[in-house]
Amino acid sequence: MPSKNIKAYFKVKDNELFYYPPREITNKLSHNLKLEGKWRFLNGNCIFDVGESYNNVFGQSISFAAKIEKASKNYIRFNILKRTTPKLYNRTSLQFSGSWKVNARNNLIFEIQRGTTTDEIIFGNNWQVTKENNILLLYKRKFLKKEIISVFILEGSWSLGKNTLEFAIENSSNYKLKFDLALTRRALIFTREKIDLTIGLRKYSTKAVSLYGSCKYSNGRLEFTADFNNRAITWIFKINKRLSKDKELIFELVNEKDKPLGLQITFTKEIADEGKLFVRASAGKEKRIEAGLYLSF
Repeated sequence: MPSKNIKAYFKVKDNELFYYPPREITNKLSHNLKLEGKWRFLNGNCIFDVGESYNNVFGQSISFAAKIEKASKNYIRFNILKRTTPKLYNRTSLQFSGSWKVNARNNLIFEIQRGTTTDEIIFGNNWQVTKENNILLLYKRKFLKKEIISVFILEGSWSLGKNTLEFAIENSSNYKLKFDLALTRRALIFTREKIDLTIGLRKYSTKAVSLYGSCKYSNGRLEFTADFNNRAITWIFKINKRLSKDKELIFELVNEKDKPLGLQITFTKEIADEGKLFVRASAGKEKRIEAGLYLSF
């Protein structure tokens, strides 16, 4: 269906899209009309797919060329750049309330709740961790007929849960992204200034991420200290067992109260040796992780 040039004023309220027609056609449509449909995001466009009963008036969708202005734990705001329908007068932004989640392919998704309906704005898995340990997401959009890359940042802090790597958005325990730790070789690698982790359980949807901080080994334990959302956090791997005359050491990640978090790492060479060390890790009772470890202190 070809695009329509609709003289209109649109407004988003409670995640719903409302249409306000010009005065000269108010006799044809109600002054305030809530549209039925579904939100999505594609190629830098915030799109509302209109319900079939409205297609004759609005076409199949109403598109807003948009750039993400602000992303928070429970809302996302778009800066309106250009639309397929005329200007929104003095309205320059669209804001939606909702929550973040991640799927099995490590795609970041913002869920918009509209009554009993849930819409998903899918941003994909083209994201990475910054040196400040925040999530930086990249997405493509068009500007002046050119394709450019835009970014936005989610601030928060990381933790290790049961078989998961977790990101608490803005340090909120109610808004967490949970990534499954991968069961692959080299799933966990320590270096002097970071930890490299592999997330994702599916073979073709794993993703490598890095958390930045400092690692050191002293007094029989391995410590990783990082700055998460302006808070210094230390993860501690303590020696749990010694086997084969210290040729195999089992480390267990514990919290501040010295309780295990379900992740163990086994060194299969003497830890005093510098260089690459092979690691065998187990998450929980059944899952196991083959991993490589590199220490250079």
